[in-house]
Amino acid sequence: MSTYDHIRCEMPLPEPQPPEGTVFITRDTPTQFFDDYTITADGRLIHHGTEEVPDEERSSADLPDILRGSSELGRSASERDKEIPYNGDLTFQALSSSTSPAYVACFIDGRCVRILTRDEHKRLMEFARRLILMTDLRALNPRRVLSASDTPDDIRRLLEDEFAALNKIPMEGVEER
Repeated sequence: MSTYDHIRCEMPLPEPQPPEGTVFITRDTPTQFFDDYTITADGRLIHHGTEEVPDEERSSADLPDILRGSSELGRSASERDKEIPYNGDLTFQALSSSTSPAYVACFIDGRCVRILTRDEHKRLMEFARRLILMTDLRALNPRRVLSASDTPDDIRRLLEDEFAALNKIPMEGVEER
């Protein structure tokens, strides 16, 4: 059995949107031991803290820890919540439905700047890969591209603009491919 973490997303999700209150799972977080995370409306990733439940408050206090449910051992403790300075892509999907789309939250400098469906993300990554194969992208500004655009098509257009701008920059020692 594989483990994962639960994630709640307060940022708007692209279409098709899951039902309100959908619980998501991810395997991209550091713990992957059924911990709870939230992507806040302002793009922060919060790891929700827990505290141990005292034995006298447990309904199965006479059972060994290994046989108790995780909710029997720990409970939410908001004073232990911690902001995670995540960088990179965090993929998540609905726990209850295999037909709902997977989403990719793109984090730069600890903030989620965009959420795409996994299909949109794959398409954009393939486009970016092709650009990389065509030229040296040292002058490309990915932060501007990801944070200044609204839709996957906007991102593609901005990447094309960045690529066009590269053609105007003299790059000594870089051959055309």
